[in-house]
Amino acid sequence: MRVLATVSVFLALAVVASAAPVCLPGSLEDYIALVDGCTVGDKWFRNFSFTSDGHSAPQDQHIAVTVLGTAPFLGLQFAAKQASNGWHVFAGGKDQESIINYEVAILSGPDKIYGAILAAQDVQVQGAGTYLQIQKLLCPGAAFSPGCAGLVTISKIFTSDSAYWNDVGGWFPTGYTLVGVREIVTIHTAAGPGNKAAIDGYLANRWAQSPEPAGYVLLGSGLVALGFLRRRMRKR
Repeated sequence: MRVLATVSVFLALAVVASAAPVCLPGSLEDYIALVDGCTVGDKWFRNFSFTSDGHSAPQDQHIAVTVLGTAPFLGLQFAAKQASNGWHVFAGGKDQESIINYEVAILSGPDKIYGAILAAQDVQVQGAGTYLQIQKLLCPGAAFSPGCAGLVTISKIFTSDSAYWNDVGGWFPTGYTLVGVREIVTIHTAAGPGNKAAIDGYLANRWAQSPEPAGYVLLGSGLVALGFLRRRMRKR
């Protein structure tokens, strides 16, 4: 019965996700409006939300979203390159913060999410005391909440220019089929002329996954059990 229940969960998730469209390039505003989220390969991205505050802060319509479709590291890429309403602060003594929330789930099958990869391109920071911080907070097995069990954080503070940075981190002790995500971009410029901080490129997010052998066995056992039951029903 447990095997059949597990197979039923896989099938139910696939049916629900089948209503979700394939992820396409657009704005974060478009993604927030997706009732059923969208899919990239076997990843299901959903329940997007966004807040921002501070000097020249971007709104959801200003953040471009593109798809990273190279397996096995499938994900999404965010960019806010505008000089105004972007991840740019070109004045001293200013602050800005943006927060993107969403969930990523495995559509079906034995694969599970074991970690996250965060990357940033063309980060510019000028001026003593000026910095740009990128954080990725991960809630394994649940929608994001600040006090979730097993919270994992990937964080980087830039105090100088960086053409490209990436961190393969946020590893979980076990795999999950759902991860709640909060991504935070914080900019602070110290008072003084010429101080600035910006992301002139993108903020990329990929998900590391691995098939769990036990999952294959379980799914296979479930299919065998279903076949056995079908044969018994035919004999009757």
